[in-house]
Amino acid sequence: MELRGFLGLAPVVRKGYQQIRLTLRIKAAVTDREFQELASLGPNFSPVFGSINKGVQISVSSERIALASAQTAMLAPQVRNTIYSRSGGVTLAIQES
Repeated sequence: MELRGFLGLAPVVRKGYQQIRLTLRIKAAVTDREFQELASLGPNFSPVFGSINKGVQISVSSERIALASAQTAMLAPQVRNTIYSRSGGVTLAIQES
C-alpha cells in the first residue's frame, strides 16, 4: 500500500492496494492431481479471498474525540484541519497547518 495515497498526500496515488497475492505452500506426498485439488481449496476457504472476491457490505461511522481544553488552546492558532482515523484501538491524528 502506498502511504502517500493512504494519507491523501498525493491525490493521484490510489488509496488502496495495487495487487493482492495469495500463495499456497503445500508440503504433501501427493500426485499432481491431488496437489491441484488441495491448491483449489485455498481460495474456497479463505475468508479474505471470499470478502474481496465477492464483496462485503461496508459501513462507515464517525466519532468525535474531544480534546482537553489545554490541548485545544495550544493547537487552535496553528492547526487548520485535523483528520482522525481509528483502527484497532489506535487513533491517528493528521494535522494540516
